[in-house]
Amino acid sequence: MAATTRNNMLSAIEREAALGRIGCAGMKGRASDWKIVDWFVRLARNQKLFSEMAPIEVELLQQEYRALQEVLQEETGGVTQNVVTVEALEKFRSAVRMHLEQLADAGQTEFGPFTLTRFVHMPRQNNAPVTVLDKQVYSGDFVKPFEGQGLLYHLSFLLGHVGLAILRCPYCMQIFLRARADAEHCSRQCQANAHAQRQRVAAKIEKLQSMKGRKDRKREGTTRHTRLPGAKIQRRAGNG
Repeated sequence: MAATTRNNMLSAIEREAALGRIGCAGMKGRASDWKIVDWFVRLARNQKLFSEMAPIEVELLQQEYRALQEVLQEETGGVTQNVVTVEALEKFRSAVRMHLEQLADAGQTEFGPFTLTRFVHMPRQNNAPVTVLDKQVYSGDFVKPFEGQGLLYHLSFLLGHVGLAILRCPYCMQIFLRARADAEHCSRQCQANAHAQRQRVAAKIEKLQSMKGRKDRKREGTTRHTRLPGAKIQRRAGNG
């Protein structure tokens, strides 16, 4: 089922709440990019079917999806909104998961093809050009948001900034966004579990080596004191 469209936007309260849940409300630059990529990663990690989620949970996710669309549309002055259906959201999540897993496992992923729109915008007031920040004309490329294409296009750019931080946790095998340069696991819990697992393996190996050592020593002792078949014991001659 294709997503429906309509020219209404989220209310200011809904938008701020959605961006707050994502963690990028009022943020710009790399910090904002990081939070948005983390939203994509958390979406991809969620394996639960949307049809099995509580309606309010799905609605909040749809609002977050739309809030991110609005952030993109602001760059072009667009007002068209894409109200994503549950079916389209599931398809979108599958696409996001595929790209993130490919990047984590193979080190690369390919987006698109996209239909790009080139816009040129000159702010005007009273039918006359207005200088804004010493620049009168703004131009750029964007992808319309329908069917999740706008967000996927945006994700492709964001991964250029934080792509090296997309990894697969060696313990739980989930994709995660690395918060520190030396982080190897998706959480402290997985890190602790992996450490405990290594300790158990090391203890088991040490135990096996110890048992093997005892068997080897016992075998050597038995061989040293066992008389070969047919061998005669020579007695030392006594005096007298």
